[in-house]
Amino acid sequence: MNTRSNPDMSERAEIPSNRDGFGELRQAIGNAHASGNLVLLGELQAKYRREVRVYRESARGRTAHASQPVAHTRSVVRAPEREIAGVLLNFSPQPTVMENGEVVMLDVTPESLRGWLRDTDPTDVPLVVEHETAPCGHFLRFQPCNAYMEGDPVPQGPGEGWRIMPYIETVAVVDDSPAGHLCLRGVDDGTLPGFSFKGHIVRSHDTGLVKRGLPLIECDELEILEAGPCLDPADKGAVITLVRGKQPRWQQAQAAVEAAEQLRAMRPSPSRRGGPAQAWRPAFGR
Repeated sequence: MNTRSNPDMSERAEIPSNRDGFGELRQAIGNAHASGNLVLLGELQAKYRREVRVYRESARGRTAHASQPVAHTRSVVRAPEREIAGVLLNFSPQPTVMENGEVVMLDVTPESLRGWLRDTDPTDVPLVVEHETAPCGHFLRFQPCNAYMEGDPVPQGPGEGWRIMPYIETVAVVDDSPAGHLCLRGVDDGTLPGFSFKGHIVRSHDTGLVKRGLPLIECDELEILEAGPCLDPADKGAVITLVRGKQPRWQQAQAAVEAAEQLRAMRPSPSRRGGPAQAWRPAFGR
């Protein structure tokens, strides 16, 4: 990624590098993203993924032809020192801005993503920051999971008084580039605490209900176009829990503060039975 400065040096802008021959296509993706044309954005991203796949396989001596189907189980090169992991999304109604600009409560269900999870290679999904940057990484895995929370009982739950809360965990790797290292630093210090995704709603229907003052829309089919760390995720439970294989520093600091508060709450209160002149001192075992 190169940078350029305006003559007055008041603003710096990033321009995609064209060393690999894909700079113009990345620029077109950025323009489609800026214009809000999600249909064109999806088409350009699909074209970019296809051409990058051919480029990578050609570089490995395994030239791929566009007419040949590409398996979704090809080997993935791991780079733990540049990986982040956490909850991509929780299957529950979340405030969402629709393509027409309307703000609704969108209920994304496990069924709405089943087809996309089956047909999508995670490495084809670009990782972006705040939905404003060029791709600076890609995903490695999407794993549907279930959590059991206190609430209404479920037939296969751990016991009565529990309910299932489905969600998707993910692992992503950032590029070994200045943008990628800035992304890692933001995740580690809490500037980018969670994941956010942008998707294309293929089918949905209005439930006629209102939740938290917004119309409740249920998504029937969804395709995720991009995802990545975000400053203020709409889904507060979509937290990034690992960076470089460790808990982010901001979470470690938060855990230390909470532990100190618990110890403070457990500390015995001073006894006043001996009068105001008697000071409380800790009693050690003899």
